[in-house]
Amino acid sequence: MAAGSLLLSILAVFLPASIDLGDIREGDGPAVCNFVCANDSSTPLDISFVSVSCSCVSVSWPRESIKPGESARITAILNPDGMNGRVSRQITVWERGDKALATLDISANVISSRPPKSYSLLDGKVEVSARALNFGYVEKGNAAVSELELKNTGSGVLPLELHSTGGIKVTGDSEIAQGGSAVLSVICAPESVGSIEGSVVIRSGSSSFTIPVEALCIGKVVEQEAPALHTPASPLKVSASGRCKLEISNAGKSPLTIYKIEYPSGVVCTGIPVTIESGRSCLLKFRSCPAAFALRIFTNDPVRPFRELRFEK
Repeated sequence: MAAGSLLLSILAVFLPASIDLGDIREGDGPAVCNFVCANDSSTPLDISFVSVSCSCVSVSWPRESIKPGESARITAILNPDGMNGRVSRQITVWERGDKALATLDISANVISSRPPKSYSLLDGKVEVSARALNFGYVEKGNAAVSELELKNTGSGVLPLELHSTGGIKVTGDSEIAQGGSAVLSVICAPESVGSIEGSVVIRSGSSSFTIPVEALCIGKVVEQEAPALHTPASPLKVSASGRCKLEISNAGKSPLTIYKIEYPSGVVCTGIPVTIESGRSCLLKFRSCPAAFALRIFTNDPVRPFRELRFEK
């Protein structure tokens, strides 16, 4: 595990400044790590909020002032679901007054629990570590990195041409030796807020295959003026007729933008708003629901931009 410290102008020390979780297995669930913020100044330190570069990371931080000479813990949880290979995520700590104190790094090598998918290229085959990539929430101005591993199971050297669409970048080797493997770095560094739908295209000669890539980009928002999504606790009830309701509200001070709501195909939802004004709420109605399912909400709430709720009978 890599460790270091970061000394800032206000004399706040973060230890470590980066954490490498090493090898973690997708099937083992979320991995937890801790950073310590020490206040070496003569005045109290207030952390207004902590933003993350991807919705796969959730963070808890001290809501009370850190007194001079004292320290507090910032806990980060990385959810490796759907990941494979080397990943890197960033956490930005903000002081009251919209000042960035530090950017902390979390990295890991995720070992997927899903079997590789085999794609035919020319007279050989390539095994690919992931069928698709979903970066989740990515903050504007930050970059999220994931990896794809390709294995040449064919009978000779396999030349590669790497292409990408939708603002996604990909780098890696131009060929794979017989029986060898190559790791491609897929980078999502959005420059504008909104939904991102891109792809990685891997070509060899006249053959090619495509890996879809998705992400949601949100801009930085100051907590004092920020929206705040409020939802009831999970699990929520699904009726015997396959219907359910969900009331969501904005407990913040500025409009809440609903970027996307994900739910299983076949489920019908009505009442999805584009925005919810401060202090207002809306009621979502669902029908044709299965006995149990998960729903994901992506918003511009800077503290918890990604919310997952469970429904069951």
